Amino acid sequence: MSMPDRPEVAAKADSELRRVEQQRAPIAQLLLVARLRARNRRDLARDSLERAAHVIFVTCKNWFSSSRKPDNLPQPLPKEGPDAHRHD
Repeated sequence: MSMPDRPEVAAKADSELRRVEQQRAPIAQLLLVARLRARNRRDLARDSLERAAHVIFVTCKNWFSSSRKPDNLPQPLPKEGPDAHRHD
């Protein structure tokens, strides 16, 4: 029994990392769709497209940003407005 070479270990780690990265986008899409479906129709207002765009933006920033610098993080929702009380 011999120890595996370092390039083989690195290649296996690289392929595993690629596999995880490829699964992130579909998982993010499923979470977004489930979240949007969970809302009641009466909850939908004219700003629903803006809210959906914000959800997509936050999801992309959290899942695909290469660093966690403060300037890469999404801006919080406004504290005033028709949806200020919502935390979904």
